[in-house]
Amino acid sequence: EAETEAETEAETEAETEAEIIEDEPEAEESETAMVEEEESGSAEAEEPTEEVESTEKTEAAADDDYFIEEDKGYYDGIELIDDVTPEAENRGSIKGTAYNQIELGEEAYARAFKTTLNALHIDADAEEHYSVSYTIDPLGSADIVDKKSFVMEGGSLGFGVKPQPGYEIGEVVANGVDLETVEDGISEASGVSYYSVEDVTEDIDIIVTVNAVEEQEAKYVLILNHILDTNLGKFADWNVEVPLTEADFENGSYDILENAYDRPGMEVAGEAKQISREDFVSGDGNIYTAHGEIAYKVSEGWRAVMHGPSYRSVYLGTIDDVTLEPSEDAVSVEVSYVYESGLTAYPSEYFEVNTTDNVYIFRHDVPAPEGYVIEIGENDDFSLNNSTIENKGTWQAGNEYHVAVEYVPQEITYTVNHRFEQRLR
Repeated sequence: EAETEAETEAETEAETEAEIIEDEPEAEESETAMVEEEESGSAEAEEPTEEVESTEKTEAAADDDYFIEEDKGYYDGIELIDDVTPEAENRGSIKGTAYNQIELGEEAYARAFKTTLNALHIDADAEEHYSVSYTIDPLGSADIVDKKSFVMEGGSLGFGVKPQPGYEIGEVVANGVDLETVEDGISEASGVSYYSVEDVTEDIDIIVTVNAVEEQEAKYVLILNHILDTNLGKFADWNVEVPLTEADFENGSYDILENAYDRPGMEVAGEAKQISREDFVSGDGNIYTAHGEIAYKVSEGWRAVMHGPSYRSVYLGTIDDVTLEPSEDAVSVEVSYVYESGLTAYPSEYFEVNTTDNVYIFRHDVPAPEGYVIEIGENDDFSLNNSTIENKGTWQAGNEYHVAVEYVPQEITYTVNHRFEQRLR
């Protein structure tokens, strides 16, 4: 009966102290005081973010049955052991004030922790809120991102799921309803998929099912450039992807020329080119890539034709932009443009001319900049009429013809009028 009275008196003192703590003013914030009691051992609250306050009272110090032990990790010469599981997950910290441990009896102790509803993210004015629980199957195969433990009535719940390496999301269910990822809710960089539950009116149980990803066979991608060299210039098809598998390296290497174009009028320039598995570098996931090039030339007796002018540059277009045809009757024409000083005025142009009733007809209008006179000099194969050049004479099949258009500055006549000031004496 004496122990009962001592415990009742100590509990009354603790309640009085908790009431005093609650009476401390906090602007527009509701306070909670939590007192944990254990039959043996000690109780420890969350780590405080504020300085620990002492609630020691002179009256209590004088009472042998009720006193406050300083928070030094020992009581009456006996080391206090924290009742914390080493494997427990750290969920963060809560802002508040932790108070020193008090003795409630011979083997009973208590410790108070004061915080606010705002620190617990609880709206004291809200009429109702609902709890949110999360279950991941299998355990530890994914993490919940932006986790919330409750949501207000009528509000929305948003969260993300990030699978661990080697896993992928199977399904996400909220109270038995399958959830779809929100629009633009998949982050490739972070690997997080986001979900949302709208207009909440009850407690929510989120169940995330995650599946182990089966190890996939390595995939190889050969990226080829096809380049055709002609008298007009070069034509190329860039970055043509060729998928390969382990079976393609059965003999230890792979012949790139297996992917060579087979078109009339063009042929591979060079010998076979081998590539091995070691030439591929890892990319996304199980995909490995390597680069290669196949060079082509125009076959003997064929010519490259572009209908219309083509301006000399390194690459003129794709291989489909050039026509290859037998060259028995065609002639090639090059028109170059220079100033009188010898500097290039415009890029050279190249033409292929076919016969019409066994007659070659070529006519081309050249640029005519203001302030210059156009000349072609003495030329047996071309004539100039104002700014139009035409072929003349008899052209022979298979020949190449060239004309140089020269720009000569026009002469300018100046009239200078001299005026003198006459002074009167």
